[in-house]
Amino acid sequence: MQRDWTADELILHWTLQPSEQALVGNKTGATRLGFAVLLKFFQFMGCFPQHAGEVPSAAVKYLAHQVGVPHERWPEYPWQGRTIEYHRAQIRILLGFREATVSDGTALTAWLIEQVGPYGRHVEQLKMALLEQCRSQKIEPPTADRIERLVRSAIHTYDERLCEAVWQRVPTDTRARLNMLLLPSQVAPEPEARLVPALLQQLRADASPAGLETVEQELDRLDRVRGLQLPVDLFAALPPTVLQNLRQRAAVQAL
Repeated sequence: MQRDWTADELILHWTLQPSEQALVGNKTGATRLGFAVLLKFFQFMGCFPQHAGEVPSAAVKYLAHQVGVPHERWPEYPWQGRTIEYHRAQIRILLGFREATVSDGTALTAWLIEQVGPYGRHVEQLKMALLEQCRSQKIEPPTADRIERLVRSAIHTYDERLCEAVWQRVPTDTRARLNMLLLPSQVAPEPEARLVPALLQQLRADASPAGLETVEQELDRLDRVRGLQLPVDLFAALPPTVLQNLRQRAAVQAL
């Protein structure tokens, strides 16, 4: 959440409505201020804050003025126990939200995997998409740590399924040629205890300085790639952002 707020933004997003004031009215002190903060934070973000530091100080001061509680009492609000659980339950009922069930979790995970491609495997964008999906279904989202795990798990599952789907489209003979690229490019003399790079490492290496020898080397590499006989439409179904991401990973990943 943004840390700096203009006066107009505070009025728009952090002003308590009359119906909300009624819920706040039967509470006192830090409890009164804490409830107001949780309510307006949830309305804006679609989730509850996990600790006091998530809430902008400007918003706390603005709400403190509305409920008549000194903003210095904000640190006194209890983040564990019956009070905050009761407040969360009240806010869910007021806004029409509910806690997620096991079936909700399963459905959200499946939905998230489908979004990995369109969002180009971008972690932060996927987190925001998941929060919006929860908001649209009136479900209280998981904690930030849980969302992080769900997103990274979805990306991993997406990658596995993608690789398997691509591999299934590769002809058997081509698979054998691809496996050959993982073998050493040459046999090192027996006395020399050194690692010899794989053929694939040679294919993805940068070109040497311009010259006749370099041109010959590059033509040789081109022939090797063509000799794999990969289907021309092998990656046609992949979103461009995903294909670019995989290309970058392949360029730097160690063999």
